[in-house]
Amino acid sequence: LVRDRSVEYAETYQLDCGSKIADLMRGAFSAGDLPEEHLWLICADKQLHVRSVIEITKGDSDSSIFPIKQILKTALISGADRFIVCHNHPSGNVEPSDADLKSTRLLLKGAKAVDLDFTDHVIVSYCNQNSLRQSTNLW
Repeated sequence: LVRDRSVEYAETYQLDCGSKIADLMRGAFSAGDLPEEHLWLICADKQLHVRSVIEITKGDSDSSIFPIKQILKTALISGADRFIVCHNHPSGNVEPSDADLKSTRLLLKGAKAVDLDFTDHVIVSYCNQNSLRQSTNLW
């Protein structure tokens, strides 16, 4: 397990909605300002307090790889009770692509198979966010 960047998190910082997730990612990782897509894994405890944030992939201006096995493996190794994935859309459009929806479905199935709680997939831009848990019927 390798982390490119380490950030301190308050024990009481609870990621219980998409806007808090987006605020964390914009503040700690400048997620809204990056010129290419990045995908992060946020590992949390049962109360959704942040334990770690790991950058999984870095793509180009309009896509990034969504490695299901790597995400699940990293979440399991971290000891997370729950996890969230977050990626940015440099275009500013936070609507999920067909690939985003397909990857989320596959990750939900995989997480269920290994008894992990996949809590949300949030897409962020410089001024907006989209919680797929809140905006889709995938959960």
